[in-house]
Amino acid sequence: TVKANGKQVINLTAQQFKNDSLHPNIWYADISFNKDASWEAKYAAQDLSGNFSSSRSDNFVIDTRIPTVSITGVSNGGAYSREVKPTVVISDNYLNPKSVKCWLRRIRGGQNINPASAKFSNNSAKVQYEAFYSGSRDDDIYQLQWSAKDVVNHEIHGSMQFSINSSGSTFSLDSSTAAMNNKQLQHAKDVRIEEVNASALAHPAKVSVVQDGVERSLSKNDFSVAVSTDRGWPRLTYTIFQRNFADNANYRVLINSVDKAGNHSSNERVVGESNGVLRASSASLRFTVDHLAPLATAFDIRKNSVYKTEKDGKLVRISAKDNMALKLVSFNVDGKAKHIWRGKSANKPVLSLKMKPDGVAHDVLVKAVDYAGNITELRYNNVKVVQISHSLKKSSALEKKKNGGKKDDKNDDVASSQVQDSNNANNANKADSNGVSNDDLSSDLNDKNTSGRSSSNLLVVLAYVGIIVVALLCVALGAGIIYKKHKSSKEDD
Repeated sequence: TVKANGKQVINLTAQQFKNDSLHPNIWYADISFNKDASWEAKYAAQDLSGNFSSSRSDNFVIDTRIPTVSITGVSNGGAYSREVKPTVVISDNYLNPKSVKCWLRRIRGGQNINPASAKFSNNSAKVQYEAFYSGSRDDDIYQLQWSAKDVVNHEIHGSMQFSINSSGSTFSLDSSTAAMNNKQLQHAKDVRIEEVNASALAHPAKVSVVQDGVERSLSKNDFSVAVSTDRGWPRLTYTIFQRNFADNANYRVLINSVDKAGNHSSNERVVGESNGVLRASSASLRFTVDHLAPLATAFDIRKNSVYKTEKDGKLVRISAKDNMALKLVSFNVDGKAKHIWRGKSANKPVLSLKMKPDGVAHDVLVKAVDYAGNITELRYNNVKVVQISHSLKKSSALEKKKNGGKKDDKNDDVASSQVQDSNNANNANKADSNGVSNDDLSSDLNDKNTSGRSSSNLLVVLAYVGIIVVALLCVALGAGIIYKKHKSSKEDD
C-alpha cells in the first residue's frame, strides 16, 4: 500500500509483481513517485504455503521546491522618515521550523533588534518587527537577514537594507576648512564639506557660494563630488575650488539637498537654540578674503625732525583704516611698543598720543595690522622732541613786543600769553606802588559809575518836563490866534 500525504494512491497485489530468470526468487513491482509529497509505503507478503512475512513501512518526502520568502512593510533600498514594521514570511510545504532564522541589525549602531513576534508551523514561519524606532536618535541603515531550510535541506537565505531617517543629512567640515571658518584670510584654500545621509540623496545637491550677500549657484566645473561610505552610510565629499574665492569679499558656502526619505537638508540649518539665540550647524561656513593692506597716515611727525614742545610732550595723531577691520595699531619707539590700540579702539577715526620731550633722537614705527594679517608700516627715523624752557619763552615774547607784534610761527601763542601775563603783572605792580589795592580801585570805580548814572537820570527827567511846558505854550498860542480871528469876523458883520 502506498500513501501520498496520508491518502492511499496505490494498492499492489501479487499478480502485479514480477521476476526474471536471473533472479527467480526475487519478486518486484515498479511504482512511480512522481510528485512532491510525503510518501508512506507499507509492505507485507505471503507465500503459497500461507506463510506471512513481517510487515514493513517506509516514509519519505519528495520535495523539489525551495522555500519562498515574502517581505512586507519595507523594501530593499527603501528610505523612510517614520517608523516601519518589517514582516518576514517564509513558506514551504515541508519547512523545517527549527532552521528558520531572522536578524534585524542597525548598520552604524551595531545593535541586533529582537522581533516583536514569531510564529512557526510545518509549512510557514512569520517573523514581525515593530516599535524599535524612537525618533531621530535611531536614524540608521537597517539590515534585515533571513535563512531557512526544508526537510530535504533545500536552503533559502537573503538580506536587504532600508533606512529610517527623520533628520536628513549630517554635514561636517574637514580640518583644513574648519581652520578657515569665521576667519579673515589673505588667501582661501579649497573648501571641503562632507555630507552623510542614511537614505542617500534623491538627486544631486545644489552647491552655491554667497559673496557679499549675493548667491551664485556653482556649475559642475566649479566643484567636485567624491562618493564613499561612512560606517555603512553613503558619504559625499564636496570640494569647492579655491578660484571661487579669489576676490576680496565676505563668503558663505551653501549645500542644499533632498534625500530619498523626503528630508530637506542644508549645511547651514538650525540645530538648536540657546538663550533665545538660534544655533547653526557646525558645518556652517563663513570667512573673509582680504589681501589688501591697511591705509595709515601719521600727522605732525616727520623723519629727521626736531620738535619743541611743552613739558607734556609732542602730540602725534594717527589715522588708520582697512577695507574690512583693523586688528591693532601700534606706536613703537626704538623697537619697543609704547602704545597699542586693539579691536574697536584701533578702528577709531583718529588715534593720538604724546612723545615725551627727552631731547633724544628716536626711530619711530607706526604699524597697522588687519585680521587677515596684512601689515602696513610707517617709519620715521631720527625724531627728536625737546622741551621749551621758560626763559626762552619769555625772551621770545619780549622780542615779539619790540618787533611791533610780528608773529613767530612756532612760539606765537606762547609769546602772546607771556606778554599778556606781563602786562597784567605790571598793572598790579603799579597799583601796589601807589598804595592802593585792586579792591580799592574797583570800589572807587563803582562809586563813580553810580554817581554818573544818577546825574544822567536827572537830566532825562528835566528834558521831559521841558518838552511838556513847550507843548502847553504851543497849545495856548494856537487857541489865542483862533480867538482873535473869530472876534474880528464878528466885528466886520
